[in-house]
Amino acid sequence: MAGGYSEVLTVELAAKAVNANGYVPSIFGKSVHFKIQGETYAIYLERMPVVIIFKRYFLDRTEYDLDLLREAFHKTSDELIMVKAFVDEDGEGISFQIAALENCYGHFCDSLERYVGIIDNAVDLSRLRYHELEEARAHCLEAGHPEESVASSPSINSQA
Repeated sequence: MAGGYSEVLTVELAAKAVNANGYVPSIFGKSVHFKIQGETYAIYLERMPVVIIFKRYFLDRTEYDLDLLREAFHKTSDELIMVKAFVDEDGEGISFQIAALENCYGHFCDSLERYVGIIDNAVDLSRLRYHELEEARAHCLEAGHPEESVASSPSINSQA
């Protein structure tokens, strides 16, 4: 039975899981892409049983401070252990990803919405942390302490 709950996950079955969750999949080699409300997610299956669920945004470097963004992503990754948030090496984009061990279609199908939700929570948390860091930096500058590290500010507890 193709797509049985315990069947070994393949690219084709990952696409079927995407479809079963109500989205339209597109297969590109060893990856499956799909959109939710206009935002693209990708599932990479090149290193099975490790599956990477990924969301990337292009970055307007004139709008965001890369150092603050990196710090916000570091905090997000620390708080949401399952998610890695980072500024791409070329500085042109930002990415959020989850790596999960997935062997079978059924479990992946049942878990896909949770994975997407975790990524979306990471995006929201990164925005919040970025704005907190911006506010802390502004507070330090207003207080006449431009040399103070934002990371050392006690008031610190993104656009992606």
